[in-house]
Amino acid sequence: MGSVNITKAVPAVRRRREGMETPRAKVSPFQKRMPDSARRMVFIRQSSLFKQREAPVNPTLTEIDDYVEITKEIKNMIIEMGANAVGVAKYNKNIRFSDSDELDLTNVIVFAMTMAYDCM
Repeated sequence: MGSVNITKAVPAVRRRREGMETPRAKVSPFQKRMPDSARRMVFIRQSSLFKQREAPVNPTLTEIDDYVEITKEIKNMIIEMGANAVGVAKYNKNIRFSDSDELDLTNVIVFAMTMAYDCM
């Protein structure tokens, strides 16, 4: 795998979008045409996932003895939850959205999921 120089990266500018979570989208004709699987995904996002977007961090820190083992365990758990790929990377404050808070982190967990095109 190659490496990418991100020393001159700047936070990306975006406008936060809630997609199907907006009041206007809930009554849109598009939603009425959605298949049941897409409506289910919207319901899960609205009732559970969206509310956890700004969830507080657990204040109880746990000492980690074996970083390699705990990293494997976390990756396996994320794959079991439905992600297609997962990795751990060093946190770089410039690789974030400009409207997000700058966090005091050293590492981040990054995962990818394939798009469910039949639900869109």
